[in-house]
Amino acid sequence: MKGSSRIVKSLLKGSKPVYVILFVTARCNARCKHCFYWKNIDQAEARDELKLEEIERICKGLGQLMQVSLTGGETFLRNDLVEICNVVCRYTNPLIITITTNGLLTEKIEKDMEMILEQNPGTHFRISISLDGWEEEHDLIRDVKGIFEAVTRTYDSLDKLRKRHDNLNIDFCTVLSSYNVDNIRGIFNSVEERFDADNHLLTLLRGTPRCKSAIADTLDAYEEMQRYIEVKEKKREKKPFDRFLHVVYEESLREIINTARKKSMVVPCVAGERLIEISETGDVFPCELLDKKMGNIRDFDYDINRLLASKGAEQVRRSIRDKKCYCTFECAINASVIFDFKRYPRLLGKIFFKRFN
Repeated sequence: MKGSSRIVKSLLKGSKPVYVILFVTARCNARCKHCFYWKNIDQAEARDELKLEEIERICKGLGQLMQVSLTGGETFLRNDLVEICNVVCRYTNPLIITITTNGLLTEKIEKDMEMILEQNPGTHFRISISLDGWEEEHDLIRDVKGIFEAVTRTYDSLDKLRKRHDNLNIDFCTVLSSYNVDNIRGIFNSVEERFDADNHLLTLLRGTPRCKSAIADTLDAYEEMQRYIEVKEKKREKKPFDRFLHVVYEESLREIINTARKKSMVVPCVAGERLIEISETGDVFPCELLDKKMGNIRDFDYDINRLLASKGAEQVRRSIRDKKCYCTFECAINASVIFDFKRYPRLLGKIFFKRFN
């Protein structure tokens, strides 16, 4: 019940963030055609990354969190990623830390994760490996020859770690674009045959991609694939908080599709309040799709509470409420569903149904 109690504590945490997405670097060893972060990646060497000491000061002010996502760029290009994870765990005690990777740095990923898991046994880690096609298709989309083979090696090494550490999950994440929409079911079937993934997530293309040719009308295929995934009853983890998280995920998928169809906000957005994003240079945003900076954490002496209480941050939150912006950003909609308490009777009913069926 430890996980469940931490969820309740996070839900009751006033109006402070419970989900933080931290971009630890913009450096990347791939040049993905569908990437929304490509401008920062192309300028990565000129960007003044937050140092470990700065990240520690930020974490001291965050308090307990439900989830932290460490992303980039390629996350494992940070030489101090182990220390970053230790600092995040020490000061925010998150239920889950998700670490994204393209899988290229197999040896470093294995070495770092072994230390991270051993040093933080009380936190559940998800490694989210990007996989957008099968074999050469993936290499072409990521613009790196041999990246598919690197992904398979990275999975195999992490699978050995997973057998020794019960606080590790291995997920795959596929971005749906013009490049793979016609073969998306085949990709999912191939992943299921080759890998024993805990989850395989499908996300819609977001933002302005590096290559405009990535853009296509993929909503029908997205909706069809989500139904297909659910019918196949993919493997689920066996943790006390799983039913809650998976019911929230299913509800979020429904709202993502509704949002895209209606082109309007269908669930009150909590981005900028319960969910925040911190860039590798300390800029704080409500989400990665809304180009409205709430402030830079360095200008507020690394005090996130001061920044979020500032006039600039409140103006951004008011803009979200008043203009009722809408998007299909999965993380923001997940957080919004969790804090839309009026839908809890339905969520609890689904949890009860899953418990006894």
